[in-house]
Amino acid sequence: QHNKPFYDKLQLTYLQMPAFNKTEAELDGRFDKWAYFLKNLENLEDIPKILNEPIFKQAFQTAKVANFNMQERDEYEKSRLTYIGIREVTITAEKDGMEKGLREGLQKGLQQGLQQGLQQGLQQGLEEGLQKGLQKGLQKGLEEGLQKAEDMTIQAILGMKKLGIAEQTIAETLAVSNEYVTEIIRLNSPLS
Repeated sequence: QHNKPFYDKLQLTYLQMPAFNKTEAELDGRFDKWAYFLKNLENLEDIPKILNEPIFKQAFQTAKVANFNMQERDEYEKSRLTYIGIREVTITAEKDGMEKGLREGLQKGLQQGLQQGLQQGLQQGLEEGLQKGLQKGLQKGLEEGLQKAEDMTIQAILGMKKLGIAEQTIAETLAVSNEYVTEIIRLNSPLS
């Protein structure tokens, strides 16, 4: 209006998609990759190797979800909420396990420390007892927390598989290996 810049950091770029005709081999830089991705998205079944980067994988997955029908979207959202719930339960279980281990460790450490302190001197006994008890208690709590986390991960895998989610997507969502997902499903299938 007044021949003054609205915002000096704002830059608009116009791209005429029909005029963008580069092939995968001709792509040079991130801008070309994004243009190629956007122009060819509806024809892509899988991500081309040239776009095998986390940002494009995420964009591809988002486009896939956006293309779901109502039933698929409902199942996806249920699965996603299940995963979030399991993740939160896992975090809580680990925290509870650590706290329990710390409490037990402190209690055992104090008991051991007092006994040894009476025999070898109060100061030396308290230090050694606390250290040993804390280590044992923390180890026990950590083991219990990790076991709960693994049990919940297995339940998440089986639940997501039951919803028809691909094993690779399950592995990526739960941050575990594809082999682990396959083995858990194999071990829990009715035929094994």
